[in-house]
Amino acid sequence: MHRWAQRGGIEYADTATYEHFYARPPGGGFDPFAGERARSQEVTSGATTGPILIVDDDRAILTTIAEILELEGYPFITAGDGAEALRQVAAAQPCLVLLDMRMPVLNGWEVARALRERGIATPIVVMTAAQDARLWSEQIDAAGYLAKPFDLDDLLDMIARFLPL
Repeated sequence: MHRWAQRGGIEYADTATYEHFYARPPGGGFDPFAGERARSQEVTSGATTGPILIVDDDRAILTTIAEILELEGYPFITAGDGAEALRQVAAAQPCLVLLDMRMPVLNGWEVARALRERGIATPIVVMTAAQDARLWSEQIDAAGYLAKPFDLDDLLDMIARFLPL
């Protein structure tokens, strides 16, 4: 195991292959959907409303990002594939989408295209382990990208560009 990041007494780590991330809180587990259930309808500070939508088919990455957002006080919702992401967008009107590109059902390109066809201009931040992260974000006209594995501070800095606490 390699250390990925540590913040607030929680170590975020990856496996030796950098493929899966997990969080290890001191003394217990974490419910990645507690923030979603409790705060999906909260308003964030500033002029932006709605939760952050995290879209990733890797449950470990989804859980880790959810935990980070929970600790930082951001409201969030999650989706494990592109079709679920589109349902979440319709139901919750997120203020930011953190979008994996390689997923089952609908991939990131298809999700972005569907959002644009529906006239939804929610900013998208691409999250991918591919070497072409920047190119892929440009292809879907994303507002930014994070190349996996990304540093915890890079994730928070990217979110802060759109949603100051």
